[in-house]
Amino acid sequence: MPFVWYFYQKQTTSSCYRVMNIRNVKDYASYKLKSTKLISIHSPFIYEVASKVIYESGEYYSYSHIENIRKKWLNDNSSISVNDFGAGSKIFKEGNRKVRDICKYSVKPKKHGQLLFRLINFFQPKYILELGTSLGLTTIYMASAARNSKVISIEGDYNTYLLAKKTVKLAKVRNVDLVNARFQDVLPDLIDQCKQLDFVFIDGHHNKDATLAYFELCLKKSHSETIFVFDDINWTAEMKEAWGIIKANSSITITIDLHTMGIAFLKEGIKKQHYLLNF
Repeated sequence: MPFVWYFYQKQTTSSCYRVMNIRNVKDYASYKLKSTKLISIHSPFIYEVASKVIYESGEYYSYSHIENIRKKWLNDNSSISVNDFGAGSKIFKEGNRKVRDICKYSVKPKKHGQLLFRLINFFQPKYILELGTSLGLTTIYMASAARNSKVISIEGDYNTYLLAKKTVKLAKVRNVDLVNARFQDVLPDLIDQCKQLDFVFIDGHHNKDATLAYFELCLKKSHSETIFVFDDINWTAEMKEAWGIIKANSSITITIDLHTMGIAFLKEGIKKQHYLLNF
């Protein structure tokens, strides 16, 4: 258990995983024991995704530039007032927060941002939706991977949204539309107006009912090649329940559980398959 505890602390650096408790540690230990690696994958599609995306370790042109922007925010000692419109934070007890702490605890770490980059780079979706911009680092990872695509990212808190706008400007990406609104207020109209959704990253409002509601809304404009990525699928018991319901949905044919993230594919003509991969 000491090794598992240490490894857990090293791997889980987002806000939703910095607060350790017995259930989290047991879940993570179980995941490490049960998850498989490349050699155990028999599905040709999943093998390709795993080898060319999940476990691909090359350095892409955008990585260093984006990580330099992260360093800027990690060194920013200024404070902003933040309104949590979702499930709230396990780290921050007050609305006034230092930018460096938001970057340290609330932004997805490099490992996961670069996974999103590789997913977008490999599949080249045209219409990308992100629920939960935060400082915009995952936004620019995705936008940089497919510069001919359109990325729409929604952030509820106004001051955080303003910082995300600076991130996008620093990254010099021109294919991002940032929206400052609560998800539930803007998503129904946005879904009605969009042509289709090829890639959806849900990283906000971490509770069961909200996650499932946003998923169902986005399904209306999904198709066989649409990819959903859900963050913090093991954050709480109800998020685990939400992930289980998503896996069971008739539209979902393949899922990949990476413990902190869940990836769901809607590919038609494939027998339902669920994979727990060591990441």
